Amino acid sequence: MKILHSTGDWLALTKSWIYDQVRFMPDGVEQAIWCDTRIAGPHNEWTGQVFVERPTLYNRVSGCINNSLGCIVVRRKAPLDFTKYNVLFSHFGYRAWHDSLYLKGFPLKKIVRFYGCDVGLTAKQPGWMKKYKRIFDEYDLMLCEGPHMANELENIGAPREKIRWIHLGIDPDNVANELTPIEKLFNPLCILIAGTFTEKKGIEYALEGISKFACETEYPVHLTLIGDSPPSLSKELCRKKDIEHLIEKMHLLKNIQLVKKGYVPLYELNAIMKKNLIFISPSVEANNGDIEGGFPVTLTHAAANGMILIGTDHCDLPEIVHDQVNGYICEQKSSQSISDCLKRFININQASVSEKRKASLQIVLKNFNAKLLADQMCKILSEEVMA
Repeated sequence: MKILHSTGDWLALTKSWIYDQVRFMPDGVEQAIWCDTRIAGPHNEWTGQVFVERPTLYNRVSGCINNSLGCIVVRRKAPLDFTKYNVLFSHFGYRAWHDSLYLKGFPLKKIVRFYGCDVGLTAKQPGWMKKYKRIFDEYDLMLCEGPHMANELENIGAPREKIRWIHLGIDPDNVANELTPIEKLFNPLCILIAGTFTEKKGIEYALEGISKFACETEYPVHLTLIGDSPPSLSKELCRKKDIEHLIEKMHLLKNIQLVKKGYVPLYELNAIMKKNLIFISPSVEANNGDIEGGFPVTLTHAAANGMILIGTDHCDLPEIVHDQVNGYICEQKSSQSISDCLKRFININQASVSEKRKASLQIVLKNFNAKLLADQMCKILSEEVMA
């Protein structure tokens, strides 16, 4: 099997989950990358072929024609030979539309994997439902992260028989063998939040919830906040100013010590996770419809480091946050609910904390092993090729 992965960039720090899907494919599967931009970073250790698309006048004009009509009239010219591959794997729904502008007439099996914003947000943009209808008709398979997202795909018109869900996994070698002793993380209570400063991440609710908890219990907290907003993020989606305002208020509380960092590579994030006990992922449905789709892969990395997870009931978060087992499910957009989860946690005994940490590790090894999931993915794609 020869797979051509198509993605806008190869590869931003925040997209390690695409990299893991590529690098853990079984031996014997040939793979290449087709992208618009190549970004220097830790993912460059992958030695496969990468085709970088260069903008041309012909492609710009043909793209304008196709986009304005919502159908493929003129085929774009690509920087590679599609006949060398039998599977096209488009990462994100909007990338599938980009790819379809090149692939008219080529007999590849077309697979698209949706990740969240391309279901909740892109589908609501003018003209995109017409484009998605063509994708749903022309593509052979639509993949997603979990059962909730599968239902969302069906709700926007994807045929149920073409939808398959499979979790995004992580490197099982990153699952912690030893955990930092609880007593070093419990007082002060070491909490970590990591994510892009967009509305759907709900970070402001976590900050407000931690502040409520600290004020009402006077319990000491050490909070690490990792994240930022990319320059390309629209003002409508960005929550950076709101978050910075909340940080200023938290600095006034004597029992909260707050450390803020920008984006960090995965190896550094894992090191930080080992020094924290609780990971909060307060995802919400944004006012413009943007959703996680599945859930942030940072939750899986947190669980792999034996962290206690607090997450909302948003999308597929309950697939990794098992209420009362390895953490707590809280309500969306409720700082009080997050505060209540923290209060419940500090009142359980250390034996229960240890059991929850072990449960996080076991859930990752059982359900989110990237090597096993890559084998499953390979089987799914092989079945499509043989069909």
